[in-house]
Amino acid sequence: MNAIEITEMLLNECRHCVLATATKMGKPEVSFMRFVRGKKWEIFFQTFKTYRKWKNIQENPIASVSLYQKPSAVQMDGIIVTMENEELGEFKKAYAKKHEGDTYTVDPNAVFFKFVPNWIRVRMPEHYPPKFEVILDKEGTK
Repeated sequence: MNAIEITEMLLNECRHCVLATATKMGKPEVSFMRFVRGKKWEIFFQTFKTYRKWKNIQENPIASVSLYQKPSAVQMDGIIVTMENEELGEFKKAYAKKHEGDTYTVDPNAVFFKFVPNWIRVRMPEHYPPKFEVILDKEGTK
């Protein structure tokens, strides 16, 4: 598989990812999250207004996401933005299908957001030492 196919596979098959956020002063927080895929390589999430990650996101929308399924991994840097109403409906349907029985999306304290990557690096399997390939770099040449 090439790097784009690996990214597509992980976005479609993984049920969880790791989301890294930080305060405006740079204090990091990492969260193990359920997610669903949005358009292209966007990722939709849900959290609660009382959680630190939500406070971090409001102060500093820059974030990172990591997906892993042995033997491959994808690292993404990007920005978190608010979902549009149309996207929220899509998210709730996709989330209910992927995470059957989960009631997070109907909680009145839930908030919804999407991660839009601007840099993606893929760990290619079967290489030692590890080989990485950048497939998206909005500030570079990819």
